[in-house]
Amino acid sequence: MSPPRTPTLPRSQGRSNHLHRIEFVARPISKTPENDPAGSFQLDFEPWKSSPATMANLKAYNTAFKNARRLYHLRLQQNQLTQDEEVEVRRLATELKNILMDIDVNVPGSHCPLWPYFVGGAESTSQIERSYFYSRLESIWIKTGSRNPNVAMRGLLYIWSLGEGVNWAIQIENLQR
Repeated sequence: MSPPRTPTLPRSQGRSNHLHRIEFVARPISKTPENDPAGSFQLDFEPWKSSPATMANLKAYNTAFKNARRLYHLRLQQNQLTQDEEVEVRRLATELKNILMDIDVNVPGSHCPLWPYFVGGAESTSQIERSYFYSRLESIWIKTGSRNPNVAMRGLLYIWSLGEGVNWAIQIENLQR
């Protein structure tokens, strides 16, 4: 399978070959979990009880955002992880990727978990997984016209270009400075 192609910007947004800051909606706001208001992320499922497909997606989004947030915070402290936390990172990454790959892209709202798709892509090591997450971000970009999916796509290409074993969360934080 060939590597994902480099995204291009619509004419209205101009063209850029440089990776600028990586920033996303729904990205954890704080580097420490206890100061992160996203830690209380919880959806109100009541209005959607009559739609099982939407309800299933909402539950998947909820878990995906929580897993992505936890992975991000664990990756930031990678040099200080206990053995149990290292096991948790692997479990969370696998669970996150499985949740996101199971989301029905035809159900309304499937474009919402942008940050989890980015984290899933950042945690991916196989070309198949990388292509999947890149194509999901690309389809969200095409569907919404939003700038964030394009930034996420470029961010993944940058992270993957650094090679295996690079801590993507620390790379993001270094770009933010």
